[in-house]
Amino acid sequence: MGRHKETKGHLTFSSPSKQLYDELQVVTHVESREYSSRMDALDRENQQKYMEKIDARQAEYAKTRKSVKETLAEWKNTVKRMMQKKVDDDRAEAQRRHEKKIRQEQEAVRAKLEKEKFERETKQAERRRQQALVEQREAAIRANQEEERRAAEAAAQAKKDEEERLAHAKLLEEQRRRQGAIEAANRPSAPPVAQPPQGANAQSQRGNSTMVDPSAGTDDSLQLDNPERKRIHPTVQAEHDRYLEIHQNLKHLRKHMQKHANAQGKEWKDKMNLMKRTLKKCVGQLTEDKVQNRRPRNEIIKVLTEATTVQNPFVDLNMFFCETDFKLPTPANGPALLVYLLNILSKAIIAQLAAEAGIKPQLADPIGAIASAVFANSKLLWNGRPLVDILIAKYHVSCPVLYGIYGDEKTDAGKKLVGWVRTLPDEPFVTEAEHTDRMVGLGAGFAALSLRNYKKSSMVNPYPQHNWWKSLALIINTEKKYVTATHLTVLGAMIDSYEPRVLEAWGNLGGLALRTAIVEFAGWEGFDQGGDPGRLRAARGVRVLRPKLAVDKLLYL
Repeated sequence: MGRHKETKGHLTFSSPSKQLYDELQVVTHVESREYSSRMDALDRENQQKYMEKIDARQAEYAKTRKSVKETLAEWKNTVKRMMQKKVDDDRAEAQRRHEKKIRQEQEAVRAKLEKEKFERETKQAERRRQQALVEQREAAIRANQEEERRAAEAAAQAKKDEEERLAHAKLLEEQRRRQGAIEAANRPSAPPVAQPPQGANAQSQRGNSTMVDPSAGTDDSLQLDNPERKRIHPTVQAEHDRYLEIHQNLKHLRKHMQKHANAQGKEWKDKMNLMKRTLKKCVGQLTEDKVQNRRPRNEIIKVLTEATTVQNPFVDLNMFFCETDFKLPTPANGPALLVYLLNILSKAIIAQLAAEAGIKPQLADPIGAIASAVFANSKLLWNGRPLVDILIAKYHVSCPVLYGIYGDEKTDAGKKLVGWVRTLPDEPFVTEAEHTDRMVGLGAGFAALSLRNYKKSSMVNPYPQHNWWKSLALIINTEKKYVTATHLTVLGAMIDSYEPRVLEAWGNLGGLALRTAIVEFAGWEGFDQGGDPGRLRAARGVRVLRPKLAVDKLLYL
């Protein structure tokens, strides 16, 4: 029902609505098929686009993955290289440390060997120095023994002469008695008290007596044949001559004391020699340790105090004071043994300063301290006066430039004037280096003695601080053309390490004095142009104190 029929190739419909329906169905079918076709085409297009996008994403993913793989591989290679570099660096650092350790060990071994070599050489030098000192002491002992032998022979000869004189006088008296003649107007006078045999006999009979005649202190050798004498100020020269006279008096005293000891017998002589050896030993034992120095100091004072109590001859102490305006009561009889031992002590102090402090100037201060303490001791004063001029007389002989004396070091006479010494009386002078060491030790010892502060002490300062100032002034006021290397060497020694005491004593004036000495005097350009290499070296040694004070003491001159 409702279906159409076909006739001769055409469709026939039973009714128009049916036809319309069928046509509508056909159209709908066609449209549906076209729609499906379009949709299929659209799906295929969308599917193609989607696949293209998938392919693009896959390609991008593959590219990214490849990049990641390459980056990862590069990172791994970088990490590997870094780890390898670290390993290499660690190995290199370990090698460097190993080499450094080896170098340090080698340097330590080398330093140890050098130290051992230096200590060995120092010990050898010290042994040689000790051997030289022993030889010097032995030579001095032999010289003393020879001098004692000669003194004994002289005493025996004098005794023999006296016996002959007495016998002759007795014979003359007997002849006069037989003849009944008048007693002769001029009888042989009594021997002078300075003659050792009579002094010794008088000592044994009367106890104490004057042993040394003051007139024996004069000596023609004091009138020096010094061409510079006319240029030196008369007051300076007179004071120097007086100290040289004291030195001659001490020589005479030493000879008479040795003769007296021989005459008194072995016991008295041994006691005097023991005291002398004790003083020399104690001076040789002084070190930089103040506590350790107390024992030799006390022993020195004990020996010297004992010399004032034992029975011994008298001597006029006015012979051993320099000041002409100061006189002890006349006669100023004092114990000759004390003066003799102070002379021995002073000689040992000078020798120790010249030998030890010249090499190690730090030793000068304890030696100067002991010397000052001994001469300041109240038991060793005489009428309140210290006998320090005995030591200063030794200084005038050993280091005259401290007291305004100068000479031409190019001549033997000039060298002798400024303190050069000979190895032996008939031998050449010591070398320049040995002379320099002596002057350094004596200059430092002079400062140690003269710059002591007694403000807090009840004792009398035996050698006040103004003596240092006076010597400084005498040196720096010497005409430049007469200044020698000895002047500059002593100047540097009496300043170096003693600047604090100078400033403590004189404050700003002390600083001005140091500047005058170091900068103006030693800095004179004429020393650089004078053609004297020794003087130039000595001047530079003083000039170097200026930067040293600036660095070490913050003292700017």
